[in-house]
Amino acid sequence: MDSGKAQMASSKIRDPCMLAPSTVPKISITISPLQLMKVGEEGRIYQLRGSEAACAQLQQMGLTPGTYLQVIQRHPEWILLLPSGQLSLPAHLAKPIWVYMDPRCALMSTQEPNKKTILNLPRAF
Repeated sequence: MDSGKAQMASSKIRDPCMLAPSTVPKISITISPLQLMKVGEEGRIYQLRGSEAACAQLQQMGLTPGTYLQVIQRHPEWILLLPSGQLSLPAHLAKPIWVYMDPRCALMSTQEPNKKTILNLPRAF
């Protein structure tokens, strides 16, 4: 076998895509709308996709990319547990929120969430 073919054969062996399936690390990452999350699920805000006004209102409430949250209630309004406390969110403001859900993702904060704090928002902006 000439050196070109030998080099090609050895490069295939080192290619991580050629490893046995059991040796390839599995990564489970899901990005989904907040509206698809169930009670008890948690994640981190990935992106706000909506009107400029809705995104500005969510940012004023502290819902920015990277914020950890857990769904406490879905109906009639969303109640989210944030590191700063609980937040009551009208259904129309849940639509623009996209969440990064990762099995390793946990509601982390330097301080414990204050479960007694509930912020009520107006239904229209």
